[in-house]
This record gives sequence, structure tokens and C-alpha cells, in this order.
Amino acid sequence: MSTDKGLFSKRIVWIGAGIAAVAVVVATQFFDIPSNSGVGTIVPAQRFQATQPGAGDVNASLGVGSTQVVTVVGADGDHALNDHALNDHALNDHAFNDHAINDHAINDHAINDHAINDHAINDHALNDHALNDHAINDHAINDHAINDHALNDHALNDHAINDHAINDHAINDHAINDHAAADGNASAN
Repeated sequence: MSTDKGLFSKRIVWIGAGIAAVAVVVATQFFDIPSNSGVGTIVPAQRFQATQPGAGDVNASLGVGSTQVVTVVGADGDHALNDHALNDHALNDHAFNDHAINDHAINDHAINDHAINDHAINDHALNDHALNDHAINDHAINDHAINDHALNDHALNDHAINDHAINDHAINDHAINDHAAADGNASAN
């Protein structure tokens, strides 16, 4: 705002100087003032008589507006830079989001790996449990075989005992028969 006020006051000064110059030119045209009439008067030093700006100079003074245009273009350029910075910020945010997504994917992958490892551990435990069950079943089968063998041994022993009893019974029968035969011989005599 202060820059605009300074430019406006400079314009007013240039416009006022232009109007004054036009007034001087008009005054010399309408009032016939001889050039030699100034004898005896004090004439200002030549160094103070600078050429006054004319109407063309006044219009040229409006060239300050071109500076404003450049300033506006500069402001647009700053705005473009700001937009570019915002775009860069958006790209950086997008990169951060992508990085966060990648981190999330890595975490998900780690969780999946952990789940796979847990599943493998569970499978290993199940396999160990199955092996133990198989060992227990084998032990039970062996125990059953031992029991069967013991039962068979017992049956064999029982069979041997029965055989021995049958043999004893046969011996007794034979003894009875022998005794009956001795009785028969005694009665015959």
C-alpha cells in the first residue's frame, strides 16, 4: 500500500509540472512579451532554467504504470512460485503418504510372516503331537502284544497242565486197569 501511495504522489508531481509547463507556453503565446524587455532586470542563472516537461513528457511520465505492470507480473510470478511450492508440498505429502502406505504394507507383510511362522509352529506342534500319539499307540500295541504273548503263554501252560492232567488221568486209568487185571487174576486162582 505504501508503494502505491508513493507512486500516486509522484504522478501528481509530474502532472502538476506538466500543467505548469503548458501554462507557461500558453502565457508566452497570448501575452506578447518582447525578448529584450528584460533589460535591467535580474535574470535567473542559466543553471536554474531547466527545460520544463511538455505534454509528451507528461504522457511519458505515465511510464510509471509500466513499472506497476511489471510489479503485477512479478506478483503473478510470486504467486506462480507459491503455487509451485504448494505443488511441491503436495508432492512431498504424497510421497509421505506413499511411504506410510509402504510402511503399512511392510507391517502387514511382517504380520503375515508372523502368522505364517505361528502356523508353521502350530503345524510342527501338531506333527509332534501326532508323533507322540503314534508312539503311544505303538507302545500300546506292544503292550497288547506282550499281553497277548502272556495270554498265549498262559494258555500254553494251561494246555500243558491239562495235558499233564490227561496224562495223569490216563496213568490212573491204566493203574485202575492194571488193578482190575490183578483182581481178575486173583479171583481165577
